[in-house]
Amino acid sequence: MYPWRTPITTRWMDNDVYGHVNNVTYYSYFDTAANLYLIREGGLDIHAAPVIGVVVESRCNYRAAIAFPDAVTAGVRVDKLGNRAVTYGIGIFRGAETTPAAEGHFVHVFVDRQTRKPVPIPEPLRAALAKILVAAAVMAFALPAAADELVAVKLSATSTLRGKTAGQYAAENVLWESLYDAGEPTSAWCEGKPDEGIGETLTVELGAPTKVASVSVKAGFWKNEELWKANNQLTGLDVITDDGRVIHAAPPATMDAVEIAIGGSPVKRLDFRITKVKKGRMNDTCITGIALTTAPAAQLVLGADPELVAAIPRVEHALSGCEERELAAAIGFPFRYEPADDDEGKRAKPVEHRSAADLAKACKKRPDAVPKGGLPGINVFENKGMTYLHSANCGASPCYQWGFQKREGGWRLVWVGEGADNPYRK
Repeated sequence: MYPWRTPITTRWMDNDVYGHVNNVTYYSYFDTAANLYLIREGGLDIHAAPVIGVVVESRCNYRAAIAFPDAVTAGVRVDKLGNRAVTYGIGIFRGAETTPAAEGHFVHVFVDRQTRKPVPIPEPLRAALAKILVAAAVMAFALPAAADELVAVKLSATSTLRGKTAGQYAAENVLWESLYDAGEPTSAWCEGKPDEGIGETLTVELGAPTKVASVSVKAGFWKNEELWKANNQLTGLDVITDDGRVIHAAPPATMDAVEIAIGGSPVKRLDFRITKVKKGRMNDTCITGIALTTAPAAQLVLGADPELVAAIPRVEHALSGCEERELAAAIGFPFRYEPADDDEGKRAKPVEHRSAADLAKACKKRPDAVPKGGLPGINVFENKGMTYLHSANCGASPCYQWGFQKREGGWRLVWVGEGADNPYRK
């Protein structure tokens, strides 16, 4: 739900070498949309106002590509309105599409223009922001709500080149760019045979039958043109589906992706088999990227148990609806929620809910005691019996995370942290 919207003009310079708007540009769209709202609806004078908003945090989850000259609309809402800070939820929509190509949040702290010290939000701006404040129970989620729009994916290969570091040439590398908009590729999957690798195969396994319209393959090692030319050039590739179809493809003799139509019935497995190679100075055959186009569009989740992926929409629906029965089926108790720090950086007090009845009551009467957003992202890692999902920009810094445990009856969400240290890692 985005109560206020504004058109955004894409520019020629927004497109990167891969032909789509680069990931960093979305943050400029966020900045433009939030400040336009303050100017138009709150009367902010960006040149002379004594109080201004400065950005202290932003996050973006990418779901589909956009490119110049696409018509783009930015939707803006307020997720949290504090004394000195505001958290916006922003969605970027392509054309007339109703599903956002990207969603994220954007935090302004208001400061004195001269001293840069935090100050209360001026009343005209506060009144404007309050108009688009969206209650937690009806907030739009960052990922699709239907279970068949989230699909677990696992990659493997018949052989892998040994690198200097673990995973340097792992099969999973081929999906990083398409899943996380990771910018220019720095690695790839490379077969590990001493010859040219004819017959070696990269396998993509999907957690549920999925209709794949096409795949885009970046053959070779795309870290730079010099390495691409030095390694073997993949000139013949077979894509084999689990229902027995064999689709022949001939990657070009340039650093350009080959588009391969798949179609047909839904599949759970695609094998990419090397069939022909032009030998290079370095006798390694690599694939840098694979991007799957599914119909309907699906978000692939790399490295997760398919049963966990199937549970995600159920968790989102339960937290949105606040119904005790649905919470009992999706949440594990005791359930611990660690809210973000307040506007002045003071550590928020964790909240623990002992039962579905307790959480349902808090959800309806104490919205500050329950998580306010949907799934934070599709990065997956495991630690000490917990499986965590978080956004791609989570690193050493605190970030928004969900923690799951597999219990009797299936996967349950048991912990949510919004900027707090993760107690399960200690």
